[in-house]
Order: sequence, then C-alpha cells, then structure tokens
Amino acid sequence: MSRVGIIGTKGSGSCEPYCGLIKRTVFWSTGRSADVAIVDSYDQQPSCDAYADIGGAKIVGVDVENYYDFEDASLRRNALSVQACNLMMSGCDYVTFSDPGMYRDAKDVKWAVDNYRHRSREYPRFLHPGDLVAEKLKESNFRRILLLGSRRVMTEGYMTNFFSGRHGIQVMGLRNHPDEIDAINRAIISTIQGGTVTSTLQKSIVSFIEGFSFCGMKPDAIVLFSVGLDGFINSSKIGKPIFDMTLLHVDKLAEIVILSS
Repeated sequence: MSRVGIIGTKGSGSCEPYCGLIKRTVFWSTGRSADVAIVDSYDQQPSCDAYADIGGAKIVGVDVENYYDFEDASLRRNALSVQACNLMMSGCDYVTFSDPGMYRDAKDVKWAVDNYRHRSREYPRFLHPGDLVAEKLKESNFRRILLLGSRRVMTEGYMTNFFSGRHGIQVMGLRNHPDEIDAINRAIISTIQGGTVTSTLQKSIVSFIEGFSFCGMKPDAIVLFSVGLDGFINSSKIGKPIFDMTLLHVDKLAEIVILSS
C-alpha cells in the first residue's frame, strides 16, 4: 500500500493544491477518492509528532514555510531533509516536492532518502520529475531542450545541471534573454494569482519560442516546469513537441496511489 509524501513551501509552492491535483487525477482515472492529509505547519518546521493524525491517507503533504527565508543553504537543506525523514517514518514510500524551486536541493534530500532506506527494502524513493520527462525525451531521441518555468528555474542552473549531468540532455540557455525571462515569469505569476495572461504577452512569448536558437541550433522539444504556461504554449502553436513536467509528475504520483489501492 504505497503512500506519497509531498513537501512544499508557503504561497504558490504550497503542498495543498498539488495534493489536490493528485487527488483529482486519481478520481478522474478511477472514480474513487484518495484520502489526503496535510500536516499542520503552523510552527514552520513541523516535528514528527505532527504526523500522528494522518490515518490511512495515501497522499501526505507538509509545507516548510520558512524555506526561502534561510540565508544559510545548509539550514535550508537540513529543513527539507528532516521533513523527508518525517514523511518516511510516517510510512511514505515516495517523497517529492510541490515547489519547482526546491529542486535545487534535490540531491541532498535524495541522499537523505537513500540513507533512510533499509538495504532489504526497495522503498522509500525520492521522485524527481526531471527523471520522468528525461525518460520521455530519450524515447524520442531528443537531446536539446528549451526549459521554461519560473525565473529561478530558468536562471539558477540546477535543472540545467540535472539534465546534462544525469541524463546527457542539453538545456539551451536563456540567460542572454532577460526580457523574455521576465515575460515568462510574469505570465506564471499572473496565472498563479488567478489572473489572466494578456494576448499581447502570450503572442510575444510564443513568438520568442518559435524563433529561439542557441549557437545556431534549434531545440528538439520544449519542456514546461510550471503551472500557467500550458494554457497558451502548445505543440500546434509552437510546432515543437512539448513536455509538461508538472503534468507528468502528477500523473505518476496518481498512478502510484491507484496501483496501491
């Protein structure tokens, strides 16, 4: 009976809406509901005692609310690793994040998960959405991608390093396109806040993607790693295959829950 644990942070990266997406996907696929338990994070870093009332929930979420407040990276990583261990002690077979920005610390949390796992057990595992999309890209022999997401995803380099170092997939850089990065980031924020992305902004982003090249080369595919972009960035408009990392992630987590029911 598999249980998945979702770690988020305050605001748009909160675990609760992400858990809701997984629950809805399970219902759409099976007609059955999946119980969700959100661990109270009023103290910002919940202790293991906060997990006592999750019952038989298949989806367990917790927010490290002060994640982006840590100036010391080691404290930030430790806070995530502690919650990953708490989720595993509560019976979670898979641990992952709801906030794309947290994947800059994925290596440390995966290390904590791997060290928690007993040698005789196959689980728990850290589930990285990048592995899911990389598998799809390799099936089509796509080796160059344009990665679109929040400003942090597009500029800090952790996803670029993940794809190139772990999977041999080149992420074509956007660092020399600050105006386009700003436009994409504004579109994401507007969607998250319940607003709309103007047709002018949509057209400028789509036009940029259509004409984008890096060192004279075009990307083989477009990878989206944020909510808010799939509404107007699609294959019919761009003329390139598009992979939505969030959608693949949610579908995989829902599949785990369904297969364990």
